[in-house]
Amino acid sequence: MTEWIAVSNGALLLEHASQVGDRPVSLALLPISHSEPIAIADSVSELWLSLTHTPVDDSRLSPEERSLIREFAAAGIASPDLDHLQRVNRVEHSWFESFQHELVCSLVTSIARGLGIRCLIIKGPTLHAQGLRRRVHSGDVDLLVDPRRIVEFVSAMNEWGWDKRPHPLDGTPAPHSHTLLPIGWGCEIDVHVRYPGITIPSSTAFDLLWQHSEERFFAGVGGRTPTKAAHALIQGLTIVRPVPGRGRPRTGANPNAVEVLRAGGEQTLSLAIELGSHGALADELKVAFPGTGIPKKKIPAEFVWLSQANHALLYLRMLQTVPLRDKPLLFWKVISHRRSLAEGGRETLIQRWRRGFAESRRNP
Repeated sequence: MTEWIAVSNGALLLEHASQVGDRPVSLALLPISHSEPIAIADSVSELWLSLTHTPVDDSRLSPEERSLIREFAAAGIASPDLDHLQRVNRVEHSWFESFQHELVCSLVTSIARGLGIRCLIIKGPTLHAQGLRRRVHSGDVDLLVDPRRIVEFVSAMNEWGWDKRPHPLDGTPAPHSHTLLPIGWGCEIDVHVRYPGITIPSSTAFDLLWQHSEERFFAGVGGRTPTKAAHALIQGLTIVRPVPGRGRPRTGANPNAVEVLRAGGEQTLSLAIELGSHGALADELKVAFPGTGIPKKKIPAEFVWLSQANHALLYLRMLQTVPLRDKPLLFWKVISHRRSLAEGGRETLIQRWRRGFAESRRNP
């Protein structure tokens, strides 16, 4: 006698409008093996769903059903191991506009959990669910991963179909995240090592944000997201972060950031101070929480870099402000990078510096 249960790295009920070819699809499933999602319907999906309620003894099944369940097992969506970590007990409709993106969230959660790596799913539809953003959909999936194990996590994602996009300044303090490009999947993943605007050490910041996180289910898989207060802070930093190379000087509090910070409540203010992000959000916090004593703090160095009028000045500012131990590698990376970071051209960085100074004189 063999008993079978349903397993997956994510499972979603789909609306009747979802189709594969001319057939309606009932379920989208993410196998536990290295595979993209699969879709099933009709009696096939009914049989798989029966495995989520209670273990099914295959002696009670028809020969066709037994054969089908063994196909499930081969595909990575059924198992005779009743204690399997990816056992599925709940299947619900997607709360994302894109069910594929929700499955990506369930996958990264499953992978991180299997490796014992702490991972926060940040921004995206969770912001909308918490009342912090009107827009529901995001084009990619954003994560904040324990920086002490970021290399291990990125390597694991490569095995599942995402390649790390090389950054010309890798190894320096400049990149704050790793962009993972899908090989077959239709969704990029942005893996944050740290979050711009937070100035305390990245490992300490992650530990603090982990303390201010809550469980949220993605395609039936329980993951962690920032609480509303912590997410309000992250979204506020997202809104005020300067656009690289566009040189947009601050002219007072950003009303959208003020609205978000206020929605997060007093806990957002205390978190901003604990994380050292009250320098980046000084104007917004004063408006959102009037009459509150907010310690003075300089604008983060990274925000100063990004506020420069062009990339040539941005790199020079970086070289001036990074710690002495990081200057040699950063300098070497900058002068040896032959491709324009902003325009994709063949201009060298030295040539860009010269052009940047000329532009600065013309447009001070």
